[in-house]
Amino acid sequence: MAYNKYQKKGKYNESLQKQKSNFSFSFLLFVFFFFYIAYILISFISKKEVNYTVAKSGELSNSGTFTGLIIRDEVVSSAGIEGRVEYFLPEGARVRKGSDVVGIVKDEKLLELLQEKLSEATDNIEIEEEVMEETSKKVAQILKDFTIKNNSVEFAYSNKYEDVLKQELVYVNSNFLVQSSEYSKELLTLEKNYKEQIDILDSPRSGIVSYNVDGFEALWIDNFDYSRLEKLNYDKNNQYKKSVKKDESVFKTVDNYLWYIAVKINDECEKQIEGEKYIDIYLGKNKEKLIVKVNEIKNRGDNTYVMLEVDRRIQDFLQERVVNVKIAYKNYDGLKIPKSAVVTKKFVKIPFDFITEIDSKISVLVEPDQENAPKKPHTVNIYKVDGDYAFIPMDEVVKDGATVYKVITDNSIMNDQFTINEVKEFDGVFVVNKGYTVFKLIDEIYHEDDFIIVKEGTSYGIKKFDRIVTDSRNVEENEILKR
Repeated sequence: MAYNKYQKKGKYNESLQKQKSNFSFSFLLFVFFFFYIAYILISFISKKEVNYTVAKSGELSNSGTFTGLIIRDEVVSSAGIEGRVEYFLPEGARVRKGSDVVGIVKDEKLLELLQEKLSEATDNIEIEEEVMEETSKKVAQILKDFTIKNNSVEFAYSNKYEDVLKQELVYVNSNFLVQSSEYSKELLTLEKNYKEQIDILDSPRSGIVSYNVDGFEALWIDNFDYSRLEKLNYDKNNQYKKSVKKDESVFKTVDNYLWYIAVKINDECEKQIEGEKYIDIYLGKNKEKLIVKVNEIKNRGDNTYVMLEVDRRIQDFLQERVVNVKIAYKNYDGLKIPKSAVVTKKFVKIPFDFITEIDSKISVLVEPDQENAPKKPHTVNIYKVDGDYAFIPMDEVVKDGATVYKVITDNSIMNDQFTINEVKEFDGVFVVNKGYTVFKLIDEIYHEDDFIIVKEGTSYGIKKFDRIVTDSRNVEENEILKR
């Protein structure tokens, strides 16, 4: 009995010990997960949020920007009477010769009265309800029969249904004519009086309609006076007029084929485009690209002018007369990125023989600053190759004046040593494809304003659709960022 008592007590102590052990393990597991989640949350909160730019193919050009005067073949139409203007066509509509464009209202009150009478006369013409109901039923039955029998009858037999439908429609039409005959004379009289109150202006030629008449319509390329480009005072007019006086211009019809741009250029531009038959230009605020013909280059005293011939996109610039013209001398293609993304980094030049792999890491063996201190491998990254040399980032260890040693395959140190004596600066950007910044070199082809064009397809540089930090001043290398 005593034995059982002590035996039970031992089992109880053993069970208690297990419970304590399980509790300790559970508590430690809880603490581990707590700190792990806290670490993730703190890491997420502490991540910096920045703007990115996706590297895409683009184009920049070595160019000059000038002010140009647009010249079009335009014919102005003026009002024959004074009155309110009614517009029949929108700005930029294409018209044939003789098409109605606008109307000038003679008597406003009389016109409104005639409109009311016309509306009343039209409303009085109605088909009898019984006729409409009977016809609707017959047409519905004919269509039903045709639908059911369509797959079983010969095709020629379907003409029977067409004839029946025509008979019904003729019956309805004759009923309409009988009823409308008594109103026809009244309608014709009202319509005649209505038209007499509007002076219709039609298009004198085929082309494009524009209501922006600015006073430059008489200009043309034959014997064009280039001195007009010296003082261009131009105010854009309100294109739609509510009313006009007699002989006041209302609209113009523009030839929709060729148009021209007269531009005053400098000596550099003349040198670049001389002998060229066609050149690229970028026009207006949106810098629309156009391929244009160099019609002529004229020298007048100390000034040089060019007349450019354009054969497309006239409707896009119908509202423009004086425009900014960017003349491209040479175009550069590649990956287009913002200038603000570029960061400059220092690199040292080391022979390949002094770079080795130690513990599966690319390293160099550097002479320490402290005397008698052991030489230790320093992990490096190769960014660029120049023949038998490699460029690696300069840091506190690998720097100008530092000595590196050659290491053979069994990691034994040779007496060969090299003193770093060349430091170069290279431009690059921070790529953030994996949530942290990685420095990548770039080869600039051309830059202009806020963008640069870099070479695409280099082994060490950026690739198409890489996500790069838009402003490199806000981040450091290997910094974790919010994606």
